[in-house]
Amino acid sequence: SSMDDPGLISCLIPFDVLMTPNRVRWGIATQEIVFPQIPWANAFMGAGQVLPICRGGGIDQGLFMDFARVLAAGRWGHIFPEGRVIQTGTLGRDPITKRSRKEEKEKGRLKWGVGKLVAHSPVTPVLVPFYHLGMASVLPQHNVWEGGEFRNGVVSWRHIQGGHRVKVWFGDRVPFDDLLAAHERAHGPLWKLDTAPTADRWTDVMHKWESSGACRSLYSAITRRVQDALLRLEERARKDTANSTQPDFKPACPRAVAATPPEIASRPPAS
Repeated sequence: SSMDDPGLISCLIPFDVLMTPNRVRWGIATQEIVFPQIPWANAFMGAGQVLPICRGGGIDQGLFMDFARVLAAGRWGHIFPEGRVIQTGTLGRDPITKRSRKEEKEKGRLKWGVGKLVAHSPVTPVLVPFYHLGMASVLPQHNVWEGGEFRNGVVSWRHIQGGHRVKVWFGDRVPFDDLLAAHERAHGPLWKLDTAPTADRWTDVMHKWESSGACRSLYSAITRRVQDALLRLEERARKDTANSTQPDFKPACPRAVAATPPEIASRPPAS
């Protein structure tokens, strides 16, 4: 849900970390929803260490590089690799899934941004995946049909609901050193981000930030590895909750599940 971060994140980390700004996570959020043209709202999100991102702007946008530079400085970053809120209880699949079965097999279920972040960080990030169920009950997306299109990006903050059980599963660190080494053997050293000011070299930095075909193949491989780790967590989550009779636990939003086309819902669990 749109409350996953900071709502869920703030419940997972120790209090001393929460109270120490330089140890708190940085995140990104779609600018049209989380950064409205309201000064106090923008200031609040900025104070919470959240940076705006242009949904649909692609992985070469400058806003995304701003977030990548935070990671390059060694800070903790949190992202949603699906690129949107999904409340079906199935990784990367919901009523607005655009990728066909063939495209999903080729590109995977996740966005390649996570791959780009890993590839160009001066020190390979420690990436720890986690998977959770139950937040769809805390803040259901205000799913609506408009103009024949199912929209799940409408948030009604008046419908935040307490008293629900949320379950979280963590995985092991995902390794990437082999993928990075293989790419550099074939194509030479990867360009790495730095944290120096960019005002006087913006054009040059943005040129280097553009993704080549070879780099996109690397991003895809990295992202697929993250996807596999999340799918293993999803399998664990389903096994752990298969016989759940807890009335305060709901793993998905019924409206989102019902609206998902059969062709998407019936695909095999593994890509």
